Amino acid sequence: MVRKTINAMLILLGLFVSAGMVFFLFYHIPSGYGIILYFGLYSIAAIAMVIYYPKIDSISGKMRRAYGGVSVLFTTNLTVRICLILFTAIVCGAYALNVRLFYEGDISGLLYRSIGLTEGTMHDYRYAAVFPHILRYPAFVSVFMKIFGKSVLVNIAINQIAVIAAVQLVFSYLKLYVHPKAALAGALSAALNPTLWIYANTPNAELLFGVFALAALYCFSYGTVGNFKKVFVGASLALCAAAQYFRPLGIIALIALLISLITGSGIKPKYKAILTAGGIGFFILCSILSSKMIPLLTDHPVPKKSYGWNLYVGASEHGTWNAADGEVFQSVFENTTTTDEVQNYFAKKAFERYAKMGAGIPVHLFKKLWIWTSSDYIRSVAALERRSGNGFDFGNGSAYRAIIYIYNALMSLFAAMAVAVLPIIRLRKKETIEPALYFFAGSVLLMMFTEIAERYTIGYRFLYSIFAVQAFSVLRHNRKTGAPGSSSAVQTTRLSLKR
Repeated sequence: MVRKTINAMLILLGLFVSAGMVFFLFYHIPSGYGIILYFGLYSIAAIAMVIYYPKIDSISGKMRRAYGGVSVLFTTNLTVRICLILFTAIVCGAYALNVRLFYEGDISGLLYRSIGLTEGTMHDYRYAAVFPHILRYPAFVSVFMKIFGKSVLVNIAINQIAVIAAVQLVFSYLKLYVHPKAALAGALSAALNPTLWIYANTPNAELLFGVFALAALYCFSYGTVGNFKKVFVGASLALCAAAQYFRPLGIIALIALLISLITGSGIKPKYKAILTAGGIGFFILCSILSSKMIPLLTDHPVPKKSYGWNLYVGASEHGTWNAADGEVFQSVFENTTTTDEVQNYFAKKAFERYAKMGAGIPVHLFKKLWIWTSSDYIRSVAALERRSGNGFDFGNGSAYRAIIYIYNALMSLFAAMAVAVLPIIRLRKKETIEPALYFFAGSVLLMMFTEIAERYTIGYRFLYSIFAVQAFSVLRHNRKTGAPGSSSAVQTTRLSLKR
């Protein structure tokens, strides 16, 4: 009964979210269209890799037969993964080496705090304690800055590794459900997504959050598709704590996995109980330890209601930061002495704002769905500044903005279609709904009520590629025989990759 209720709610939320995403896709269309040579060439290369995937398989087979002693070096799987690593590294790396972006306030703040923690010169300690999540990423990066130097290149290098890892995870995840050729197409679409490789050129915690959340989803799916593998399921729950360190939405990933674990079939009750208790316990322990870190860095305690300000801004007219709310915050911040006073004030005012909305709340929530299709920052705010001595020209402003909009619009449209269609098809065929859908739906639902910003969605853009490939595979009846959880489906995939 509980599972049916949750699934029914997921379908309704999926339809609601899908309608909003499609609506806002066409709300702003840029004028002037052009082609960026950089993007066009790599797009052609990606298409060629997918088309000639059978050739990769054939060449790998010949190499294995010729060099039987080291046949492990010539598996199709390894060859494809090496190609994906090189492809992603070149796409992200070439852009990062040739373009410098002007960082907006919050992104710039993450860089300065990283350097400040490295030098021991950070000054906004109380402010950082009010919003503890803005200090965890700088604390992580400062460890590497102490080794490699105080430069934004450290942030960018970490991001490059994160994107490469994410593309590999997209490929691995999709292999569990679709043909490897379709999985390759999904991984390449993630690598080519301008939203990702441009944000990889900025200091941000969202990419790392997305990688750990995606790793958790993959480990859980790998552990439950086919034979039950409790080690991978346990690892997936632990990875949610790592995601929570970088963004306070890691708990949504944990809830999504626990729903799938508790309501899943074919898993012994004792394993469900042990893994659930262990996962929740480990998550709480890591959250406590990470909270203890903040007073050590700032001499201020973590507020008990750290969501107050985000909920308050989320209840504003547009749900985003605005100057009027910023002035209110400054006044409250200057006239209080503790972090709890600040967050408690805004938590109370947030509930008052939503109470005044009354019947207008659904409309307000719907309007905030635009953020899941947005590419405003990377199209407009992130102005281009050429580095001296570098040869790439990324095109004029209109072409640059247009190609970003078009690609982002296509991926968002596919994701919107998948969010609406996949749960219905899974239930009609009596198949298991993937925890990735629970995770995405839960995150969207939470952000409908809290503050929204384009960069908050970056960690989820990898899922767009996954959802798009899965939806197309299901709709075109190209999905491998056997529902998720069928060992025949997984064995078919693995055999095809190891031939």
